[in-house]
Amino acid sequence: MPLLVIGYPQILSATGGCLATPGLDPAERAMLRDETRRANEAIRSAAILAGAFYVDTLDAFDHHLICSDEPFANGLVVPGADTVMTEGDYLTGAFHPNPAGHECITETILARHRYPAQLDPPPLGGSLPDQPAVGSAAPCP
Repeated sequence: MPLLVIGYPQILSATGGCLATPGLDPAERAMLRDETRRANEAIRSAAILAGAFYVDTLDAFDHHLICSDEPFANGLVVPGADTVMTEGDYLTGAFHPNPAGHECITETILARHRYPAQLDPPPLGGSLPDQPAVGSAAPCP
């Protein structure tokens, strides 16, 4: 059984924010986007070295970033706008994929590895099939 290693999707736009991303200035947004790309490059390298299949999802949310009309990830999740927020007020799920985002990630995996033959491990000493570069995933509609 092959091992699929899934990269992180980009969830923040490079410009602008909204109420779902309070306090993030443009420099912080850029840093978070760069760190997501760097993390995916490290994950991809480790997956290939381990003989696993890397599934790139970096650009899968391109048209559905946080603050878009139909985001595929949650922004900041708090119990109510009229309460004073403390660390304990933040709910799970903030900055994580929502159900539409999970569906997009699933579609991305299936698009890359649709046929069982693509999931057969290579013979011992053989080379791995082509592995996508980070940022090569097609955006979900």
